[in-house]
Amino acid sequence: MNTRNTGKENIKVVILAGSRDFGRCALASELPVALWPVMGEPVLKHLLRALAAQGVKRAVVCSNGDGELLESEIGELDGIEVAFLNEALPVGTAGCIRDGAAGDRNSLFVVMRAAMISPP
Repeated sequence: MNTRNTGKENIKVVILAGSRDFGRCALASELPVALWPVMGEPVLKHLLRALAAQGVKRAVVCSNGDGELLESEIGELDGIEVAFLNEALPVGTAGCIRDGAAGDRNSLFVVMRAAMISPP
């Protein structure tokens, strides 16, 4: 029987930030989609604040090449602990989720894209 605690304090969100999308538009080749500005701030910052407002305490942002840029642009946020993972070698979506979980078997994992402003 699974006795895992599924309260909000036990949720860990894995956010897939991907990388830049060369060729779509000039902004896409300069910034990862997670950093595109919406109302003057990166879309990822809006998402993380919305998660914190809903009671989520932990999030991991996975990217493949822009982790340091994401971390410097997002900075510290109140109410949520954010870790940034940067793939040294491409591991794909499943590899990002595995790395974001980091062996944690007691949390409820929610996986979402970094390009959404507000979680469902």
